[in-house]
Amino acid sequence: MPSPDTTLPYSVWSQKQSATVNVVLSITTDTSVLQSICDGYKTDEFCIKTRTSVGSVPGITMANNLIYVGDHLLIPHVGDLCENLFCLAHDMLGHFGADKSYTALKDAYYWPNMRCDLEASYIPSCPQCQCNKSLTTHPAGLLHPLPIPDKWGNSVAMDFVGPLPIDKGYDCILTMTDRLGADIHIVPTHCDIGAEELALIFFNHWYCKNGLPLHIVSDCDKLFISKF
Repeated sequence: MPSPDTTLPYSVWSQKQSATVNVVLSITTDTSVLQSICDGYKTDEFCIKTRTSVGSVPGITMANNLIYVGDHLLIPHVGDLCENLFCLAHDMLGHFGADKSYTALKDAYYWPNMRCDLEASYIPSCPQCQCNKSLTTHPAGLLHPLPIPDKWGNSVAMDFVGPLPIDKGYDCILTMTDRLGADIHIVPTHCDIGAEELALIFFNHWYCKNGLPLHIVSDCDKLFISKF
């Protein structure tokens, strides 16, 4: 309280003090959001399992129909609840990276794969980040086209296409294409084959008919850069 002005009569100073306006800040919780969380507990599989563990597993508690894992409010992965929290932590705070956005959420909320959803799905799909932020990687260099083969069968391109719907026990196809003549061989196979199985397929379906090529062009699949 300020001290009275000794130059003014007491009655005048009292009138000035009575005109002071006091402001009270009131913070309330959106009841519709809380109701959405409670409703989500009934359909989210993880929340259903967690709810049955209340009281039997240390650290899992329930208060006001809300489930807490430690001090973190459990959020069901239904509707747009998770997306709205990501918006508050990422968009509203200034479009920070995954680390700062996750730090703003992890002390109060929890759901399985929360960091992965934020880092791998939400932030890469943020339109403002994609338009306004510069790349953090080195720019790609110039394209270097492969030289044209001198003879048919000298250079073969190989690639896997899959996983595909299972048909006659196969869920993947291997394509082997001659880069000069565009002759293509398509072989049904499986996505979980190893390098030795791939070598056998290549031997039976290409080498026995066309001979050994001088070059094999492929991506960086583990089957191509290992024992094959």
